[in-house]
Amino acid sequence: MKLHYYPETDSAYIEFSKVVGIKTIEVADGVNVDLGNLDEIVGIELEHASKHLDTSILANANEKSLVNAAG
Repeated sequence: MKLHYYPETDSAYIEFSKVVGIKTIEVADGVNVDLGNLDEIVGIELEHASKHLDTSILANANEKSLVNAAG
């Protein structure tokens, strides 16, 4: 699992799998879930990420996986 942050759009993407998403579902305003071929969740996009996530997490988002960052 990896967190990607895109400061130019203030969006974040939580990547659960390297599988390519083939369908996107908006589950809340600014929250989109990407689904794979078997309807598995492959990622979640958050718009306006800095309003919802700790900025220290976002600052280091592209450097390591969330699994390693937690431990």
